[in-house]
Order: sequence, then structure tokens, then C-alpha cells
Amino acid sequence: MPEPAPYPAGLQGHHRNGSLVDDDGQIGYLSAIGGAAPVFNPLDLPERQRRRASLYIEIRDTYHHLYENEAAAHAANPALRTMLNTLYDDFIRQFGNLNDLFRMDADNRQTLALVHYTDGKAVKADIFDHPVSYNINEITHTDDVHEALTASLNKYGNVDMAYMESLTDKSQSDLLEE
Repeated sequence: MPEPAPYPAGLQGHHRNGSLVDDDGQIGYLSAIGGAAPVFNPLDLPERQRRRASLYIEIRDTYHHLYENEAAAHAANPALRTMLNTLYDDFIRQFGNLNDLFRMDADNRQTLALVHYTDGKAVKADIFDHPVSYNINEITHTDDVHEALTASLNKYGNVDMAYMESLTDKSQSDLLEE
């Protein structure tokens, strides 16, 4: 088995010490993130465990990519969502539910939250169906001052006149008068 070595691939935003990674078919974990060079620590896994870990890593990375993409664009990304669903469904079909095998991954809690259990049955999280990084029902324009006020209270928990002005294209004095 290879020895620990500098990690040649680029770090992703969710990578941290202990993150599982797939380096050209070799599964390992990262260490020394934040230092001069992150270190890839290869793991000696049987073939089935290697395939399982590799698919888990793809699911995790696709989830993060989807979330970050939609948060930045404030728009749904159906292609990435389809990919996430396909990868997850393939994992379940081949290996069963995501479980504590991946406790060693620094990001496992977030990834394991992709499924929750209702009445003992695994249910996919909301991100499999729709964006969760932004409010898909947030209004962007209204002529109704009361609707702008409600939107401000929902978004900020208080009256944000600048936000209300941006929604209505009305001045603060016009909003107050209405």
C-alpha cells in the first residue's frame, strides 16, 4: 500500500482533516489541511469497500456541489439534482442504506442527513426534490405594501425598509404613508 503523500488534487470547500477522498481509484483520508500541503493517507480496503467508499464520496461531493451551486445562483440545478438522486439510488441498490461505515469521514453527519427515518422507513431529504439553500417561494417584487411588510418580517424578523423599498420600487416615505 502506498505511503502518505501530498494530495495532488484540488481541495474542495467541504474538505477538512479526516475527509475521505478518492485519488484516482485509491481511497484515503486527508490530513494537514491548513498546512503547507494537505496529505493524502491511503487506506487498504477490500474491493467492495473501496467501491462503496468511492460511491459515498461521489454522493457527498455531488451534494455539496448542488447545494453550493444553487446557493450562489439562487436557481435550481436539475442536472445536478438528477445526478445526486441517481448516485444515491445506485448506492442503496448496491450497498443498502448509508450507515456508520463512514464515521471516519469528517463530513459524515451532513452526508448521513441526506436521509431521515419516518416510521422506520428511510426517506430522502428535501434536497433530492428541490433547492434548500434559498427560499424558492421568496417574492422578488410586489406592488402591495402589506405583502412587502410580510416578506420583510418573514425574511428578517423585523421591518427592513431598504428591503421593502427594493421589493416595491417605492420610497420609504411612500411605504410609510401607505
